[in-house]
Amino acid sequence: MQTVRKRFPGPLPRDQRSAVVTVELSIVLPVLMILVIGVVETCNLFYVKQSLTIAAYEGARAAIVKGMAVSAINTRSNQVLTDRHIAGTTVSITPNPPSSAAYGTYITVQVQAPYAANALIPGWLFGGTMLRTSVRMMKEY
Repeated sequence: MQTVRKRFPGPLPRDQRSAVVTVELSIVLPVLMILVIGVVETCNLFYVKQSLTIAAYEGARAAIVKGMAVSAINTRSNQVLTDRHIAGTTVSITPNPPSSAAYGTYITVQVQAPYAANALIPGWLFGGTMLRTSVRMMKEY
């Protein structure tokens, strides 16, 4: 009686393996790169938003002090934004000027900036997004 051995295919020859790897890489690499760039861009969006919040907070802290001038409040907010390299910002204070507000009045400092001016890749993912944040504090006496 004769025994028949099944022959299992062994590993692919080296040139066929590198061709498979090349095809797999050409399919996966673009998807992976878009994913990585999207994550980096999203993290940058959070950084810009947090920077605006910190600038609004610093402006509000300056605004609630008795006798503080509007220019000093803007300087305080803009210093944070300058240190963090945030462009295209607008700072608004309500009521304006805050020195005319009575004790116990809430003062609101709003900071906004277009994300397109601060994006790593302008116009790609969050192109037309306007980021706004405001902080509201009670005036001190």
